[in-house]
Amino acid sequence: MERLKKAITAAELRAALAITLPLVLGLRLEQTALAIGRTIGVTCRMRTRYDSATGEEKKTTRSKCELRNRAKASLKQEVRILDEASILVVQFKNIIICHCGVFLS
Repeated sequence: MERLKKAITAAELRAALAITLPLVLGLRLEQTALAIGRTIGVTCRMRTRYDSATGEEKKTTRSKCELRNRAKASLKQEVRILDEASILVVQFKNIIICHCGVFLS
C-alpha cells in the first residue's frame, strides 16, 4: 500500500497496482492486466521485477547492445576498426592483382 502512496507517475502507479491488486483483492494475472490496462506479459514483468525484500523494483534487463559478451571495444570503435580493415583488404587485393599481371581498380 505504501508503494501506491509514493507513486508519482502513471507508470509507477501501474507497477504498484500490478503488485498490490493480486495481494489485496486476490485478482488473477489476467484480471490485474485488464484493471491496469496493460497486457498480461507486461503485467507479469511488472510483478516479477518487484523485489519484495527491498520493496523496490529490480534493475531492468539490459538491451541487446549492452549484452555484448567480452566486448573490448564500443560499437563505434568496432565500426572504425572494420572500416580500416576493409580499406586494407581492398589495398591488399589491388597489390595481389597487380603482382599477377592483371590490374583491376
